[in-house]
Amino acid sequence: AAGMWKEGRGTNITDSGSPFYDCYLCSDDKFISVGPIESKFYDELLRLMDLDPQLLGDQMDREAWANAKKVLAARFRTRSRDEWVAVL
Repeated sequence: AAGMWKEGRGTNITDSGSPFYDCYLCSDDKFISVGPIESKFYDELLRLMDLDPQLLGDQMDREAWANAKKVLAARFRTRSRDEWVAVL
């Protein structure tokens, strides 16, 4: 009703469309899932990952999601899943 839902699969916040609600491959070929929908948790994720928010664009800007996914995917590949679990 708010006009936020899109019909295409993988284009919404909670169906892997957004970069902040998805699974990422780590350096040990294991996966980690993240889901910080609220901005305070998203900001904390970026802080713990040592990522400049400017690199990803606005969290809710769908136009920025593809680039943000690439940035997050590259960062998650730098450590094992267990290392990320310890950090996060």
